Amino acid sequence: MSDVEALIHAEVGRYQRAAEEFWRGSAQRAVTVICRALDMYAVGARWGLVNTTRARYGLLGAVNALSPFLGRAAETAGPIPWGPSQASEIAVANGYLEACGKLSHLGRLAALERFGLAEVSISTAERISIRTRNGSVELALRVAERELGKDTGAEIPGGEKPERRSRRIARLLTQYVDSAGGWFIRYDNDMKLVKEYRRDAQFYGSKYMEREAFPDDVTLGDRTFGQWCDTCDQALGRILCHVDFAAALVRKRPNIELHNVLTIYARKEDVDAVWQEAGMPASMVQATMGALTLGSQQLEEWRKAYEVPTHYYVGLGKDFVLMPCFGALSNPYYSLFRHLRNECRPDWDRSVDRREEVFRAELAAYLPASRFLVQERGYKLRRSDGLVATDIDAVAVDRTSGRVALFQLKWHDIYGRSLSERESRKRNMAMATTWVDTVARSLEGLSSGEVCRRLGIDCAAGSLPPVLIVLARYMARFSGDGEPDPRASWLAWPEFRQAFSAANPDDPLASVGKEVDDYRSSFTDPTERPLRETFIFKNLTIDLEVVM
Repeated sequence: MSDVEALIHAEVGRYQRAAEEFWRGSAQRAVTVICRALDMYAVGARWGLVNTTRARYGLLGAVNALSPFLGRAAETAGPIPWGPSQASEIAVANGYLEACGKLSHLGRLAALERFGLAEVSISTAERISIRTRNGSVELALRVAERELGKDTGAEIPGGEKPERRSRRIARLLTQYVDSAGGWFIRYDNDMKLVKEYRRDAQFYGSKYMEREAFPDDVTLGDRTFGQWCDTCDQALGRILCHVDFAAALVRKRPNIELHNVLTIYARKEDVDAVWQEAGMPASMVQATMGALTLGSQQLEEWRKAYEVPTHYYVGLGKDFVLMPCFGALSNPYYSLFRHLRNECRPDWDRSVDRREEVFRAELAAYLPASRFLVQERGYKLRRSDGLVATDIDAVAVDRTSGRVALFQLKWHDIYGRSLSERESRKRNMAMATTWVDTVARSLEGLSSGEVCRRLGIDCAAGSLPPVLIVLARYMARFSGDGEPDPRASWLAWPEFRQAFSAANPDDPLASVGKEVDDYRSSFTDPTERPLRETFIFKNLTIDLEVVM
């Protein structure tokens, strides 16, 4: 930890001690109010009730804000203190969370210094500065992903028009929901609603990258990956349904405070029973709760990753759990993804090899079969002495131009905000430089047709030279890593798909790389205009400058 990071960490501690003083002797109450505030950030940002920047910082503050309380709350026996939170108490939680979130964000930027991506300095013990550069490569990829993920106007699962469905469900929710005790929520449910929200959950979760980590039939621990994700979909369906019930209650009873009804609690034995009623064998319930429950022992891992914990349950006592919304709404599969990677490592590592065949099949499905021939398997590139020089993960032949493209497919685990995981993925991508060099040297001077014959592929490839493409599932380039080997195009899968239709139609395999490079360059400000912001905390002021 650098001196600047230590100052930021110390400032977090000041906020934590102030929070401990405010909720002295009531760790369970603190966890409850903090989770209620987090749920308001997650839901309020979706509904336009909360400023998105405030919500982002508030959610990023979850780990540091919960750290002083979660361990003590989980070990407390007996009944829990359950009652409404006053607006003033929520305001304290909001200020605490947003300060913790800003400090977490700034701590991550300061940590970039270790990777040569930031400059930090200490003016005094109470003032520091951080200077970094906007990651134009990463920004271009995020925009490409958003463009590909835009709503195409498809109907919500079930085939019913969205407006009609919303009205029908709203009537049912209003009929079934009412207040409890003058401030809380109670409602009935039916299997038709359960099935509706289960479909909504699958639709909601389909845009998250963690859902595609493995084919559904891969076994991880005591069940398949598909079954694990199905478990998340069941829990997410209940959360989406509860959020809509809460909204219906506030419309029906305007005196009810939304922050008091978004977060609910349950006895652990009742949660176990719900899972079993949903069809889960009793032998799987403990592992399920272990994967989906946030405990104090996991906080440090999430703090080091600078992430929002995305669990479905939060331990509140020996016999109780909170069931907040913020984690699942932020990412319904991420906590499961991290848990399985940690707890089922041998199964995880064995199953990673399955990704190549999936990626190759998706490449084949994307390129129009009327023009492109994508081989169903990879190939060994052999040296003149017959020994294997390297692997070719995928081969695509353009029947129109006669061009052949040789691919190395890279599908690493998604890494989120973690800097150590980012560095690991960056090193892994850098290893593709060896592949590019080996293939380029081995095939130097050969035409596409000659390359196909050398690989034993019977196709109508022509006289144009082959092109090399390093195709990463998520991130192919990283800010600060210099220019990659120009003998290949280095592309992420979203970039490839977005740019392919705009590439030169006469020779798209050769021109798609330039199309992506041009797109990336559009996110670089040639004036290097800096954005400056000053963050003022209790005992520390941080000046941030981001060069665009």
